[in-house]
Amino acid sequence: MSFLKLAGIGVVSILLTTSTLAQTSALAQTSTGPLDPKSKAYQKQKSIAKRDYLNGVTFFKAQKCGPAIESFDRILKFKSDYAPALKMRGICLFTVKRFNEAIDDFNAVLTVKPSDAQSLSYRGEAYENIGLFDRAREDYSQAIKIAPKTVYPYYLRGHSYAQSLMFSLAIKDFSVVVKAQPKNDAARLFRGMANFRAKKYHAAIKDFDSAIGMNPKVGLAYYYRAKTKLAIGLVEQTLADFDKACDLSAKPLVLSWQNILISEGLLKSSATGPSATGPSATGPSATGKCDMATKKALAACAKAQCRLVQ
Repeated sequence: MSFLKLAGIGVVSILLTTSTLAQTSALAQTSTGPLDPKSKAYQKQKSIAKRDYLNGVTFFKAQKCGPAIESFDRILKFKSDYAPALKMRGICLFTVKRFNEAIDDFNAVLTVKPSDAQSLSYRGEAYENIGLFDRAREDYSQAIKIAPKTVYPYYLRGHSYAQSLMFSLAIKDFSVVVKAQPKNDAARLFRGMANFRAKKYHAAIKDFDSAIGMNPKVGLAYYYRAKTKLAIGLVEQTLADFDKACDLSAKPLVLSWQNILISEGLLKSSATGPSATGPSATGPSATGKCDMATKKALAACAKAQCRLVQ
């Protein structure tokens, strides 16, 4: 699961710093050499390229990556090193989780434009999705060096640090995002999670409070705030948060409350019968809400301060 998709964050907006006309003008050449700009062949090729590029971007914005990829493929058949089309196709391939192919396209872009911070960020996230965390962080760090005022690479690098249990570095990167975007509830949520794992519990609670105040419909914020309160002994304050997180289990950030319970050892993988550490529970109902048995399991665990404190 992509970090951004888990966080309910859309794909970064496409940065087109020059006009489409200027970009497509570079396509008006064949393998045998450039065409005469005054020729009909040049004008026809430029028109086709412009149409395909615009169609590709339109398809992508409409979340139709298949047709978008086909549009960029047509451009790249006669101009294989055309960076804008390579970049857009790479973004589309990344979106449909064809990460190795996306990496190839971003490699090609960076061969032509080595200072393209956006391509570095996307390639880094593609690396992360195939488990190459060191390479991912190298790309994020290079993107930050090139565009230090752009917060997206900090966000991604912070997540990568957290995935690798490097929580102090994750907190530092998420703090950059929070400073630049004070109303970014997701950055506060993930900084809170890093603070929790670093056992900086009061800082974590402050982050979760802020995240919930900005966006009260994210179940994971309530879930981790409850875990944090358990860690400092505020048992009675956890039950309402667990209950709220359970009710929001179908929302972004909480794909399955049942999976969370299983990962914490509260339910067997079959999601039926008594678990090793808690009472009988049946997981979420068909509507995506938690049933009463699941809520009772949470309450029992909170009172016993069981494996939810890690």
